[in-house]
Amino acid sequence: MSHSQFSPSNPGGNNHQESHFNRTRACLRQALSWYANSRRHQNHPPEVELQAAVRNDLEVLKSSLDKL
Repeated sequence: MSHSQFSPSNPGGNNHQESHFNRTRACLRQALSWYANSRRHQNHPPEVELQAAVRNDLEVLKSSLDKL
């Protein structure tokens, strides 16, 4: 058994890391959902360049999230 799998300072081994990833995924999904909902309810459209930049960033974030 390797030290990274179990040790007194890390008794959960990979379970702790998996739990962290799961919480991170959930938080990111919630943030993306909140962002999408807030965009739908704004009274004025953002600048086209800003909107494109944010859209690209969201796609990168979604792709990264899927890889977690």
